[in-house]
Amino acid sequence: MSFRRARIINQDIVRAPAEQVWDVLTDWHNTHRLRTGESASGPLSVNRVELEGQPGSTPRTRVFHFRDERMGIVRETLLHQDDEAMHYYYNIEGIGPAGVRNYLATTDVDPITDSECQVTITARFDLAADMEMLRAKNIINAAHLGVIKGLQFNLEKSG
Repeated sequence: MSFRRARIINQDIVRAPAEQVWDVLTDWHNTHRLRTGESASGPLSVNRVELEGQPGSTPRTRVFHFRDERMGIVRETLLHQDDEAMHYYYNIEGIGPAGVRNYLATTDVDPITDSECQVTITARFDLAADMEMLRAKNIINAAHLGVIKGLQFNLEKSG
């Protein structure tokens, strides 16, 4: 069986202090609550999230149970967290939504001013040749952008 590789980069400015954004992003068990609008009610809507491991330790895993049964159960394991550099990386264990495999992602928070930062989420994954690449990319993009938009919405209104 042959595979195709995909790479995705999503980034945007969040009008909130970098440290505050980092605190939200590293609350591994609760990040899904940031989603707003379509991502909160669409195929990425979540019934529940379980945390395996201790908050603040690595590795720790969040287990997503999606409302849409086609999404299945997704296990994202935070493998490394560098609080000083505001950088972490994580994977999806096994085969994820739309046949995504060998998924590895990074998240970085870069201060711009005291009240703004840039959030960058990158991902790479493999997909079997017989799977739909556009569907897989759309799911990953929607998840990343849902987090960034959720940060903007929730932190900007609280700031």
